[in-house]
Amino acid sequence: MEIESRAFPDPWSPQAFRLTRSYASWVCLLDELLIGYCICLIVEDEASIANIAIEPAHQNKGYGTGLLQYSLVELKIMGARRIYLDVRRSNIAALMLYSKFGFRTMGIRKNYYNAPPEDALVMCWEETDERI
Repeated sequence: MEIESRAFPDPWSPQAFRLTRSYASWVCLLDELLIGYCICLIVEDEASIANIAIEPAHQNKGYGTGLLQYSLVELKIMGARRIYLDVRRSNIAALMLYSKFGFRTMGIRKNYYNAPPEDALVMCWEETDERI
């Protein structure tokens, strides 16, 4: 919750995290210190990255790239052939990272985020992409 509240202007609630207990999840550790996490839902051959965050003090150091790459490889091993995620339209760093891994924008969710209100871009990676 501490990372979540520092990483996002509109953080998930403790209840939202409890609802993901059965999801596939991975963490990023630095010298045994938790600095990030990725929470994913996988159903048959589709997955959704529900939440991914790196502690702000450790951002822009490659940890998010490593965590995303590891998570995508694991999702593929688990059978995902298509992976979705939502991202704030203004989150340029995340958009660049996802694009680097072959995610493409496929839609917009109007006013998806609160505090501040903002659209989400829906992005998708498909197995035909060879960047993972």
